[in-house]
Amino acid sequence: MTTTTTDSRIVAVPLDELEPADDNLRGPVGDVSELARSIAGVGVIEPLVVVPLDGEPRRYRIVAGHRRHLAAAKAGLDTVPCLVREMTEAERVEVMLVENLQRSEIPVLAEATGYFRLVSEHGYTIRRLARQVGRSERHVRARLALLELPDAAQDAVQKNELTIGQAEALLAAKDKPAVIEAILAEPEWRRRDMDQVVADALRRAGHEERREALVTELEEAGVRVVPSEGYRPKSYLRLSNLGIDEAAHQDETCHAVVVETGYVGPTTVAVCTDRRRHSRRASAGDRSDLQVDAKPDPERERAKERRRLAQRRQEFVRSRLTTRLPKAAAVDLLVAALLDRANTNDAGRAGSLLELTARPGRYGDDWHGALGDLAARSEPDRLRVGVALASAMAEARIAACGYRTGSERYLDFICSLGYEREPDELALPPDEPADPVPPES
Repeated sequence: MTTTTTDSRIVAVPLDELEPADDNLRGPVGDVSELARSIAGVGVIEPLVVVPLDGEPRRYRIVAGHRRHLAAAKAGLDTVPCLVREMTEAERVEVMLVENLQRSEIPVLAEATGYFRLVSEHGYTIRRLARQVGRSERHVRARLALLELPDAAQDAVQKNELTIGQAEALLAAKDKPAVIEAILAEPEWRRRDMDQVVADALRRAGHEERREALVTELEEAGVRVVPSEGYRPKSYLRLSNLGIDEAAHQDETCHAVVVETGYVGPTTVAVCTDRRRHSRRASAGDRSDLQVDAKPDPERERAKERRRLAQRRQEFVRSRLTTRLPKAAAVDLLVAALLDRANTNDAGRAGSLLELTARPGRYGDDWHGALGDLAARSEPDRLRVGVALASAMAEARIAACGYRTGSERYLDFICSLGYEREPDELALPPDEPADPVPPES
């Protein structure tokens, strides 16, 4: 027969008289196989803490010891030692919380939920709560603040997709769920400097809010607003490029405003949506009285000049390719071209081949910078960087496409260094196409 006590005596309680707490802060207890084996050998060494169930004689709710309870059942025990105590509901939650904090890495949101219950349901102050659980007030406040994040962010914390530090950084955007969701959709490497990511996202969101407000204000004032088309628009031309004063143009049917958003925020740009009206090419009925002298398009002129210079450079290179080229300068050019072409994965593989350490970058490891630093040291180092990059890019192609004819030169090169091919690395027969055409059905 079970003996109960109100003075915290340890008694043996049958397992079928114990009821797990349905609000256990730790959640699922997980695998207890190892603990069950230990209990089968030496028994339950530390008693469970339980409270009597109101109105149910000889039945108890577990406060601390859920894992031991499940493991004892798995080990085949009939009873377990229990410390039976009378507790208020607040004391029960506090003991559950402290017991989990002391014994295991309690999930951070479960910890926050326990703090919240004691504060909201049982009137604990932050100072008292921090003292009772042995944590700093700042720690308790930071955990409680995590409950203010939207569900998507809390789920990411629960799944260990976000660190506590990253989650705390997200609190700056807690009132903007859309901003947080956009941040969570970013690749993991983009979120390493979460404080900066959040600041950038809030800045962009603020710009967008001001842009929308500005568009509404302009439209309500009767101003025609057309969407921004970026750096090289096709359906409109800035009045500054036409050489027309905005005040003189604003009553024209082709007058409009574009609201552009830059780093400092939204700005308005007066534009003309039909430049032909201001030239004699327009029909008499549609021609504007505000005529402008035909002027070359500055951007078109700049593009024309770029094409002329490119052609001049190509002609010069063509004339020099038949002469002896400076080896050092040519190596510099080729390695620089490889660095420009290599993606992040290629640069990382090349850096690993050279046993380099990546430089810290804004969005993660900067392998391009580390490779560039090594290449700048000497001509032999530039050659090493070039070969490492070419090797990394060739291996990426083999991984994606298999041993095609494009890999032959790479394999020949490493064989010249002493590498011995295996059967799978043999060259394709000369008459076998790299991409055989499937037969018609």
